[in-house]
Amino acid sequence: MQVESGMQECDFGEWDGIEFDDHSQQWPLMTSFWQAPDHNTPPQGESLETFHNRVVSSWQSLCKQHHGQNNLVLCHGGVIRQILAHILPTDWRSGEWYSQLQIGHASLTRIIIPACPDAKPSVAFIGLPADFGQADFE
Repeated sequence: MQVESGMQECDFGEWDGIEFDDHSQQWPLMTSFWQAPDHNTPPQGESLETFHNRVVSSWQSLCKQHHGQNNLVLCHGGVIRQILAHILPTDWRSGEWYSQLQIGHASLTRIIIPACPDAKPSVAFIGLPADFGQADFE
């Protein structure tokens, strides 16, 4: 096991631990953040650009370090979104990327990195429930 600090979730500063159902004075600021995260940094928190750059740098380092191996990375949904945004042609600065891409707790996302250095990674699945959807059929 290897702990990689660059793969930690975004530092939400003063918002860390505030539940979405909490209608505190922070809620209007939080709403602004989710609508335009690139223009609204959480108080005492990490900017979206800093978060994105940190995760991508760590991801690239891990890919080089473990090239040709099968690996499991345990991380939060925000980190997964940054990795996917790095791999896929999408606008990681857009609020839609965070509100429309559902990555549930304990879900699985599989990224395949080809052995050929010129080949691009592919995404096999995103946010698959860890029980592979079996709970939906019970």
